[in-house]
Amino acid sequence: MAALPAPLADAIRIRSRRQLESGFTTTPDWRAPWHVSSLPEDTFDVMCDALEQEPCPALDPESGACLIHADRPATCRLMGMALRTTEGDLLDNLCPIQAQFPDYAALAPTSLDLMQFEVDAAQLDLEAMADGWHATTVAGAIAVNP
Repeated sequence: MAALPAPLADAIRIRSRRQLESGFTTTPDWRAPWHVSSLPEDTFDVMCDALEQEPCPALDPESGACLIHADRPATCRLMGMALRTTEGDLLDNLCPIQAQFPDYAALAPTSLDLMQFEVDAAQLDLEAMADGWHATTVAGAIAVNP
């Protein structure tokens, strides 16, 4: 976000806050810094279902392009295309924008050592939490962190 021109970053933050506010209908007590772990799993599932049709606040409303693609969260990196694990398992492309981009949806699966990814991610999470970060939504991360 810090690398974006100020008007573009401000627009993303506004969309993020609006998305978070719309989530208050299902989770009225959930507030900044929007710790995902503070929600019971069933409440989080209800909130996700309610926001399912909401576009990611980091998507350009005109083109649909991700405006933070180079620095997108791990969730987006994993959902962004089909993955084939070193064990041969296929993890489908679940990205909600793929219907708009058939060429993107047709990309061949990318190889991924899922076990190593999880080990690395867990270590990075520990380091980030030691620096004050926490698990949240994309909108929550954008709204809280400049």
